Amino acid sequence: MVLAISVFLISVTAVVQNQNMVNTDSKIVSIGKSPLIIGADSNLKTVNAASYRKYYVYRYVYKWKKVRGKWKKVRYIKRYVKYRKVDPMQKYKVTTRNCQSNDPNIKALAYQLTNPTPSNDTNDTNATLKPLTDYQKAYNIYEWTEKNVDYSWYYNSRKGAVGVLNQRTANCCDMAHMMVALARAAGLPARYRHGTCTFTNVTTGHVWADIYVDGRWIIADASNNNNDFGVIRNWNTSSWKLRGTYISLPF
Repeated sequence: MVLAISVFLISVTAVVQNQNMVNTDSKIVSIGKSPLIIGADSNLKTVNAASYRKYYVYRYVYKWKKVRGKWKKVRYIKRYVKYRKVDPMQKYKVTTRNCQSNDPNIKALAYQLTNPTPSNDTNDTNATLKPLTDYQKAYNIYEWTEKNVDYSWYYNSRKGAVGVLNQRTANCCDMAHMMVALARAAGLPARYRHGTCTFTNVTTGHVWADIYVDGRWIIADASNNNNDFGVIRNWNTSSWKLRGTYISLPF
């Protein structure tokens, strides 16, 4: 009887372990705990819905009041409650110490990546160019970073977006700074994500960017050329643990 129970437990453990393995042959990963589509993100409803902030306006009002047998016009201060519409994504568009989205060179590159250019096969300089969608803008930012910035291993942030643009090498933190800065310079909300991720040979801390496009956060991890915009292949997306979501990366 004990032997049978042991065999059963071993079988169940093997099945669970097998389910947690990454399918390296597939280009599509599970979205159960994957950051590709944050369907279970507690901020999703808040982000999609309009936010309103309450504030007060004070104005003088006059009322007639009988004072010592005589009617007098008395001035009062009345408080009115007002509501102002607030962009819930504005906090993900700001410039920070390592995300220098207002730097002239960052802004110039962001403009180049997110604005249409004339086709090489036409001589019509007056041709109307179709604006890029937000997804195309985010995709171009990711592709440029992946193709033009080489991965270099070191701890925490050292270069920031401007340093990465000049040196073209970065670790995961500074590579995220590059993408977040370009996205924000182009008017796209972007944030940092920090998690414990299992790679082929090690489980360690890792940082990547998320860019907000068409009502959802799309992961942008350009630290490995096997990844694509919205697709992770170099770490296990079924077993990662979130350690923080940031407007400004604190390390």
